[in-house]
Amino acid sequence: MDGLYFRRFCNNNLSSEKSAIKAITKNIIDNNSYITTSKSSRRIAFGAIAVALTAVCAQISIPLPPIPWTLQTFAVLLCGAVLGSRVGAYGLAAYLFVGLIGVPVFSGLKGGPQMILSPSFGYIIAFPFAAMVAGLFGRGKSGLSRSPLPLLMALIPIYIIGPAYLYFIAPIALGKRLPLSGVAAVGIIPFILPDIVKAFLAWALAGRLKGFLRKDRTGK
Repeated sequence: MDGLYFRRFCNNNLSSEKSAIKAITKNIIDNNSYITTSKSSRRIAFGAIAVALTAVCAQISIPLPPIPWTLQTFAVLLCGAVLGSRVGAYGLAAYLFVGLIGVPVFSGLKGGPQMILSPSFGYIIAFPFAAMVAGLFGRGKSGLSRSPLPLLMALIPIYIIGPAYLYFIAPIALGKRLPLSGVAAVGIIPFILPDIVKAFLAWALAGRLKGFLRKDRTGK
């Protein structure tokens, strides 16, 4: 009888322990699912903000042929610096996709697949890469807090991909082939000084916005 009682006692305790472990495991999974969902929702929201901000800045433009001057670069650098490399790049890739399917988010309220024939489309292709660079090199205490250099470095993909695309698309978009000097004259030189100013403006705002988002996450 003592042995039977002991076995029953052990089985009952073992069942209780298994139930407790299952309950704890379920609680951990539920909490992790909530955290994951919360992070995913936050990233989607921030990506939508990147699309909206870039679309608004695209409409603030001076129509210089063949490449208009806009505030898009400012939005791209700011999004990459504040949202980070991954979310910033995803947000600008979403901006590119939304514009290509026909939503008028590009400069001059334009959109649609025909935009791939635009002389300025190469610069838009470069935006996700620029946001990624801004986010990668802007992390940590030695990043944006001390210097706007990460945002200036983020201009490099724009100044490589944009003019290269212009060079190859010019015979179709403009009806004539541009020499390299011509590409530099219309696609690089006029934008250097304005883009440097945009980089400094984005740097000045990024630190404050990142601090605000950090407080919002911690609730302090």
